[in-house]
Amino acid sequence: MDAADAADAGAFSPAREYRAIGFISVVHTMSHLYQLALPPLFPFMVADLNMGYAQLGLLMSALFVSTAVLQTPCGFLVDRIGGRWVLGIGLVLFAGAMALVPWAAAYGWWAMAGLMVVAGIGNAVFHPADFALMASSVREERLGRAFSVHSIGGNLGTAAAPPLMIALAVLWDWRTALIAVGLVGMACALAFPLFADAVREGRSAKKRKQNGEQVAGWRFILSRPMIAFFLFYTCTSAANSGMINFSIVAIADVYGMSHAITSTLLTVFLGAGMLAVLPGGFLADWTSKHDRVLVISYLLLAAATVLVGTGWLHLWIMFGVIAIGGVARGIVAPSRDILVRQSAPMGTIGTAFAFVSTGFMVGNAIMPGVYGWLVDIGMAQGVFFVSAAFTLLGLSTIFITRERSL
Repeated sequence: MDAADAADAGAFSPAREYRAIGFISVVHTMSHLYQLALPPLFPFMVADLNMGYAQLGLLMSALFVSTAVLQTPCGFLVDRIGGRWVLGIGLVLFAGAMALVPWAAAYGWWAMAGLMVVAGIGNAVFHPADFALMASSVREERLGRAFSVHSIGGNLGTAAAPPLMIALAVLWDWRTALIAVGLVGMACALAFPLFADAVREGRSAKKRKQNGEQVAGWRFILSRPMIAFFLFYTCTSAANSGMINFSIVAIADVYGMSHAITSTLLTVFLGAGMLAVLPGGFLADWTSKHDRVLVISYLLLAAATVLVGTGWLHLWIMFGVIAIGGVARGIVAPSRDILVRQSAPMGTIGTAFAFVSTGFMVGNAIMPGVYGWLVDIGMAQGVFFVSAAFTLLGLSTIFITRERSL
């Protein structure tokens, strides 16, 4: 980060940086919580609304399709006018839409779907705004750790959503559960002014043009590094989709284990990944060889995935192999984010992260049906082999991100 992007010499004091990292990460936690707030409530909603699971599943499609379509335009908006207002409005839209779903249910499925589109619009701002604000609020030498805390926040939201939403629905009902978590997000949005001095804006495209600086146009997303990172995110999310969504049933089929044991294995995989993110942040700040971190980590992840798929492992050995795979998956995240930032032209961080992270949604949209088909036809081992193949395919894209000139 250029010191010219700061308004004063104290802009990067550790205390301000910690406040910025903390607030942005909490907002990231809320976004991931909202993404998974509805599915745990489906059994309650089916019984109450006389709707099928397919109809409720399409509500999630409305959320993620609108996010995928609008995420890159939101990145352009962040780079043009700044991220604070965009992030605040996005949080209000997402939280407000979730809180209003119980009201919309009285008017039928289409009203609920409309609200989920609004929720998707709110969801589209988080990655571009979060990364742009983090990059302008934290010194370069601490950015890896900042990105790691941001990732942990998202993981916590994902992990907390199922037990939290079910607990609230059992304690009250599904409607009150959604209203409650929606109001928490609104409270976070109202707290934004308290952190305005810490969450700093970089110079927007408008200000850069006024200063006579060259501003990259939208075509930079068609450059070789950006396309490569988009493909990288697509492939790695396709790989993750197999492990996260289908490893429970696939391991049960391959090894004849109970779902209680296989769900514990998935918890170990996800937990090891979450614990490894923060050390990955220190590693990203310590080394400049981020591409090597990605190569070693993803080779380990692919090897662990293949070993699980062979059907040869004893239970306790499998716990160790799964944990190694989880650590490899988690430790790489900050270095990956640093590489994306380094590949983005000045003043385009929001657009860059918006564009490449859309690949996450593409991979998650395409592959679940494929993995489910493999399980249905009795080829559960294929879940792990296909997942490993996508990990290696994603890794291959790293070697074409060397181009820096746009």
